[in-house]
Order: sequence, then C-alpha cells, then structure tokens
Amino acid sequence: MQQTEQSPTLPRVPEETAPPRGSTLYYALRFSPPEARPWLHQLHRLGREVQEIPGMVSEPGIARLKLQWWEEELERLFAGTPRHPLTRALLPAVEQWSLPREEFQGLVMATRDELDRGGYPDFPLQLENALQGSGSLARLLARTLGCREPATLAAAGRLGAVDQLGRQLRDAMPRARAGRLPLPAETLQAAGANAEDLVHGRPTPALRLALGRQAGRIRSLHTGTLESLAPESRSALTHLRVLTALRLALVDTLEQDEFRDLGCRVSLTPLRKLWIAWRSAR
Repeated sequence: MQQTEQSPTLPRVPEETAPPRGSTLYYALRFSPPEARPWLHQLHRLGREVQEIPGMVSEPGIARLKLQWWEEELERLFAGTPRHPLTRALLPAVEQWSLPREEFQGLVMATRDELDRGGYPDFPLQLENALQGSGSLARLLARTLGCREPATLAAAGRLGAVDQLGRQLRDAMPRARAGRLPLPAETLQAAGANAEDLVHGRPTPALRLALGRQAGRIRSLHTGTLESLAPESRSALTHLRVLTALRLALVDTLEQDEFRDLGCRVSLTPLRKLWIAWRSAR
C-alpha cells in the first residue's frame, strides 16, 4: 500500500517566484496537490540552480567552484544553517519529510560528472548520470508528495531521468557547442554521424538517425516506467507524469520534424500543453 504523509501548513509562494504562466512547470504544478505546490516549486528551482551551472558559466574552473559552494551549502542546510534563499525556504520541507541528504548531494555530483566528462561513451553511463541528477530531484519531489514505497521512488527516479534526457535532446546543438555532447559516442558512431555536424546544426541523415535512436530510448524508458506503476503510485506521481508527458511531447515534435531545425528552441503552445497535461493526469 502506498504510504503518504500529511503536508504541513505551507507558506504562500510570492507571486514573483511562481513559474511563468504557460510554462511546462506551471502545468505540472497545476495538476499537483495545492498544498504541495510551493515545496515542489522550490525543489525545482534548486534543481535548476545547480544543473544549469555548466551552461551558464563558460569557464569550467568557475563552474566547479560554484558546484563546490553548493556542496557546502547543502551541508549547511542539513546542519540547520543554510544561507541561500532557496535552501532557507526548503529547510522546513527537509525536516518535515526527512528528505535524504544523499539525494541533494546527487544533484551536485551528477552535474559535476557531466561537466568533467563532456559526454558519455554509451547510453548506460548517460542514464546512470540522469538517474543520479534529475532522478535524485524526482525522488525528492516524490517524497514531498508523501511517497515512501521503494518501487514508487525508483519509478520517480526513472521519470526524472526521462526529463533530463529529454531536455538534453531538446538543447542538443547548444549543449554540443558548449562541449557537453547530448548523445553517447557509441550512438554517433553506430549511425555514422559525428559531433561536428551537431555542433554546427547540420541535420545529416546519419545525425538524424542518431538523434532518433536517442529519442526512442527516452520514449521506451518513459513507457516502461509508466507501465510498471501500480494504481496508487500513478496517483502519487501525477506531477512527474505530467512533467514527463510534456517533455516527451517536445521530443516527439523534434522527431516528427526530423530534427531539421537544431538551432531553434522548440516549444509547445499553452493550449497544447494544457491538453497534454490534462490527458496524462487522468
């Protein structure tokens, strides 16, 4: 039986810190319990703060220093003396749900690993990083929603990995230009593609084949995870199901266009997002 915990009395999230209306996160939160939304949003913000460091800082040395600062800040969080506004806001949630220190640390460790590697030789290693990175965040989100069953938390981690891999595919060209390849080396090689085509946004048949194979892996991971969920777990993980359904819709859009516009940021209309969110939350 799915174990859940009662939410504490939650503070109102200031309007300026709410996700932009019409964004993917906006709809994922709309289909979450109202009392949990402030905590879920703060966790997502923390995830972005950490995971976006490699893309926001061009100098790897400075990026590593920032990650080290966050590592130290997480230690302060669990000592009860956080300094950053996000960690100060999350302190009650950490205490209320006994959120594990290692899940927060996983965010930093996975981001550092991605920064150090610049790419992955094969998909299993890339998936391992995603399970530690956004997978850790997703398990924290699930715990905040009251989940405690190991199978449910494991499924949450896989949905988090789907979200991370989907974002990497969406941002394939800018990531490649920044020296962080979103496709495993073996996937490029097997398709006869090369990283330079991705860097320069040349959608050659070989590169489209490699991108399509990666999209298929992400889709299979998503489908397999949803099929493994018990009914009570499906309900508890609605937030993550909506989030990943919206992410997969972007991947589908890229694939349907045969990855021809790698330099363009693909997005969905708010109306389509609402329809996908409503359908996936059922």
